[in-house]
Amino acid sequence: MAFIQCVGSRNPQVGHPYCCSVCCMHSTKESMLAREHYDDIESTIFYKDMRACAKGFYEYVERAKRDYGVRYINSDATVQENPDNHNPVVVFDVGGRQQSEEFDLVVLATTLVPKKETAELAKLLGIKVDEFGFLESADRILGPGRTVKPGVYLAGYAAGPADIPESVAQGSSAAAKAVEAIAQAGG
Repeated sequence: MAFIQCVGSRNPQVGHPYCCSVCCMHSTKESMLAREHYDDIESTIFYKDMRACAKGFYEYVERAKRDYGVRYINSDATVQENPDNHNPVVVFDVGGRQQSEEFDLVVLATTLVPKKETAELAKLLGIKVDEFGFLESADRILGPGRTVKPGVYLAGYAAGPADIPESVAQGSSAAAKAVEAIAQAGG
């Protein structure tokens, strides 16, 4: 089984120059789960940059390599078809040499994009969307989760690609800000 990361993301030509931030860890987890269910499965993950920078993520990737035999190849990859058996063939580059390998299954980790209705929701709430179509915070550095509209706070995927722990932390922050606003209003 092969996983190809960054399909349609980190690509300015298709309007998605950003990293989806969750696909590396999601593909790692799915590789490990597949091996737990079928001990003869071998997984390979083709990636541009391994984004395993949150707490415990690097160790998780190392565990996938060590305990589950997940193979990571740092390369862009494309998929072709073996005309003889119709299996997918992944074509990739290692050290300037083009290589190819046949797999039984290829999983594409595609870009995460906002829902079409996000722009309509932003208009209803009186806030803006960013250049990628996600809801925009007032200041990504100094005021993440705060919007230009008092009482409207952002958390999770609404503000951009985010994994579960990050979304939970942002949700807790938004709830705290909402409680603070209610308390300040005398509620």
